[in-house]
Amino acid sequence: MASGLKKPLQSLVRGQLWKIPGAHIHILRIGKMSVDYKMLSDFALSGMRQTTTIKSMEVYLKTNAAKLTNANYGC
Repeated sequence: MASGLKKPLQSLVRGQLWKIPGAHIHILRIGKMSVDYKMLSDFALSGMRQTTTIKSMEVYLKTNAAKLTNANYGC
């Protein structure tokens, strides 16, 4: 087993809360190809609802070394 391999990212599920540097991402809805989410800064309690593709979100979370903080936040 190669030591350089990283653990694969968990699949996206409604209600997840991901921690990235300086913010959190709350997954609101998962469609066939899109995901609705809120980006919450560490200093704000609310954020604007946004939509992107599932693939784009997965790449963003991997690039920013996101950590799953709560698998069922607010649901």
